Amino acid sequence: MAATVRWYGDRVAAGLERSAAEGVQRAATLVQTRARLLANRPAKRIRKKRTRSTSAGPKGSQYTEYVGSTPGSPPMVRTSFGRRNVLVEFSRAKLVARVGPAANAVYMAYLELGTKTIRPRPWLKPALQQSLPAIRALLSSALRRAGR
Repeated sequence: MAATVRWYGDRVAAGLERSAAEGVQRAATLVQTRARLLANRPAKRIRKKRTRSTSAGPKGSQYTEYVGSTPGSPPMVRTSFGRRNVLVEFSRAKLVARVGPAANAVYMAYLELGTKTIRPRPWLKPALQQSLPAIRALLSSALRRAGR
Protein backbone atom coordinates (compact mmCIF):
# COMPACT_ATOMS: atom_id res chain seq x y z
CA MET A 1 0.00 0.00 0.00
CA ALA A 2 1.54 3.29 -1.16
CA ALA A 3 0.64 6.77 -0.06
CA THR A 4 1.55 10.06 -1.65
CA VAL A 5 2.08 13.26 0.24
CA ARG A 6 1.70 16.56 -1.55
CA TRP A 7 3.34 19.62 -0.10
CA TYR A 8 1.82 23.01 -0.88
CA GLY A 9 3.75 24.96 1.72
CA ASP A 10 5.31 27.43 -0.72
CA ARG A 11 1.94 28.24 -2.26
CA VAL A 12 0.31 28.64 1.16
CA ALA A 13 3.15 30.88 2.39
CA ALA A 14 2.88 33.10 -0.71
CA GLY A 15 -0.90 33.40 -0.25
CA LEU A 16 -0.47 34.21 3.43
CA GLU A 17 2.12 36.88 2.63
CA ARG A 18 -0.10 38.41 -0.06
CA SER A 19 -3.12 38.53 2.26
CA ALA A 20 -1.09 40.01 5.10
CA ALA A 21 0.25 42.72 2.76
CA GLU A 22 -3.28 43.59 1.61
CA GLY A 23 -4.45 43.76 5.23
CA VAL A 24 -1.60 46.06 6.28
CA GLN A 25 -2.18 48.31 3.28
CA ARG A 26 -5.92 48.56 4.00
CA ALA A 27 -5.24 49.28 7.68
CA ALA A 28 -2.83 52.09 6.77
CA THR A 29 -5.36 53.58 4.36
CA LEU A 30 -8.00 53.47 7.11
CA VAL A 31 -5.72 55.37 9.51
CA GLN A 32 -4.93 57.90 6.78
CA THR A 33 -8.63 58.49 6.12
CA ARG A 34 -9.40 58.90 9.83
CA ALA A 35 -6.48 61.31 10.28
CA ARG A 36 -7.68 63.41 7.36
CA LEU A 37 -11.20 63.46 8.81
CA LEU A 38 -9.93 64.60 12.21
CA ALA A 39 -8.05 67.50 10.60
CA ASN A 40 -11.07 68.52 8.54
CA ARG A 41 -12.88 71.10 10.69
CA PRO A 42 -12.71 74.57 9.15
CA ALA A 43 -11.17 77.39 11.17
CA LYS A 44 -13.55 80.09 12.31
CA ARG A 45 -13.25 83.25 10.20
CA ILE A 46 -13.89 86.67 11.69
CA ARG A 47 -14.21 89.73 9.45
CA LYS A 48 -12.79 92.90 11.00
CA LYS A 49 -12.42 96.51 9.93
CA ARG A 50 -9.07 98.26 10.04
CA THR A 51 -8.92 101.01 12.64
CA ARG A 52 -6.02 102.76 10.92
CA SER A 53 -4.45 102.87 7.47
CA THR A 54 -1.66 100.38 6.87
CA SER A 55 0.29 99.06 3.90
CA ALA A 56 -2.26 96.23 3.74
CA GLY A 57 -5.18 98.62 3.26
CA PRO A 58 -6.82 101.92 4.18
CA LYS A 59 -8.70 102.64 7.39
CA GLY A 60 -12.18 101.07 7.28
CA SER A 61 -11.27 98.27 4.85
CA GLN A 62 -11.92 94.71 5.96
CA TYR A 63 -9.62 91.81 6.67
CA THR A 64 -10.10 88.26 7.92
CA GLU A 65 -8.78 86.88 11.19
CA TYR A 66 -8.79 83.14 11.82
CA VAL A 67 -9.50 81.49 15.17
CA GLY A 68 -7.64 78.18 15.33
CA SER A 69 -8.10 75.07 17.39
CA THR A 70 -7.64 74.87 21.11
CA PRO A 71 -4.77 72.83 22.58
CA GLY A 72 -5.69 69.15 22.81
CA SER A 73 -8.16 69.23 19.92
CA PRO A 74 -7.26 68.40 16.29
CA PRO A 75 -5.98 71.25 14.11
CA MET A 76 -8.45 73.27 12.08
CA VAL A 77 -8.27 73.75 8.33
CA ARG A 78 -7.54 77.03 6.58
CA THR A 79 -6.06 75.97 3.24
CA SER A 80 -6.32 72.14 3.56
CA PHE A 81 -2.63 71.82 2.60
CA GLY A 82 -1.79 69.80 5.70
CA ARG A 83 -4.80 67.54 5.32
CA ARG A 84 -3.93 66.79 1.68
CA ASN A 85 -0.36 65.93 2.64
CA VAL A 86 -1.15 63.14 5.10
CA LEU A 87 0.35 60.27 3.13
CA VAL A 88 0.83 56.51 3.32
CA GLU A 89 4.12 54.78 2.56
CA PHE A 90 3.94 51.01 2.23
CA SER A 91 6.74 48.44 2.00
CA ARG A 92 5.41 45.12 0.73
CA ALA A 93 8.74 43.36 1.39
CA LYS A 94 8.78 44.30 5.09
CA LEU A 95 4.98 44.40 5.61
CA VAL A 96 5.30 47.88 7.08
CA ALA A 97 3.15 50.94 6.47
CA ARG A 98 3.84 54.51 7.58
CA VAL A 99 1.12 57.14 7.86
CA GLY A 100 2.16 60.72 8.45
CA PRO A 101 2.72 64.15 6.99
CA ALA A 102 4.77 64.65 3.84
CA ALA A 103 8.11 66.43 4.12
CA ASN A 104 6.64 69.67 2.82
CA ALA A 105 3.95 69.65 5.53
CA VAL A 106 6.26 69.26 8.51
CA TYR A 107 4.16 71.71 10.52
CA MET A 108 1.54 68.96 10.84
CA ALA A 109 4.11 67.03 12.90
CA TYR A 110 4.65 70.15 15.01
CA LEU A 111 0.90 70.36 15.57
CA GLU A 112 0.75 66.68 16.53
CA LEU A 113 3.61 66.79 19.03
CA GLY A 114 3.73 70.44 20.01
CA THR A 115 6.77 72.72 20.38
CA LYS A 116 8.13 75.06 23.04
CA THR A 117 5.55 77.69 22.15
CA ILE A 118 2.69 75.60 20.68
CA ARG A 119 0.78 73.10 22.79
CA PRO A 120 -0.04 69.82 20.98
CA ARG A 121 -3.10 69.49 18.77
CA PRO A 122 -3.05 65.72 18.18
CA TRP A 123 -4.66 64.32 15.05
CA LEU A 124 -2.63 61.21 14.14
CA LYS A 125 -2.56 59.38 17.46
CA PRO A 126 -6.33 59.74 17.99
CA ALA A 127 -6.88 58.49 14.43
CA LEU A 128 -4.78 55.42 15.18
CA GLN A 129 -6.56 54.80 18.50
CA GLN A 130 -9.98 55.09 16.84
CA SER A 131 -8.89 52.68 14.11
CA LEU A 132 -7.36 49.94 16.30
CA PRO A 133 -10.46 47.70 16.52
CA ALA A 134 -11.02 47.96 12.77
CA ILE A 135 -7.32 47.28 12.10
CA ARG A 136 -7.43 44.13 14.21
CA ALA A 137 -10.54 42.98 12.35
CA LEU A 138 -8.98 43.75 8.94
CA LEU A 139 -5.79 41.85 9.69
CA SER A 140 -7.51 38.84 11.24
CA SER A 141 -9.97 38.54 8.33
CA ALA A 142 -7.10 38.86 5.82
CA LEU A 143 -5.19 36.05 7.54
CA ARG A 144 -8.33 33.92 7.82
CA ARG A 145 -8.93 34.31 4.08
CA ALA A 146 -5.36 33.24 3.37
CA GLY A 147 -5.75 30.13 5.51
CA ARG A 148 -8.60 28.80 3.41
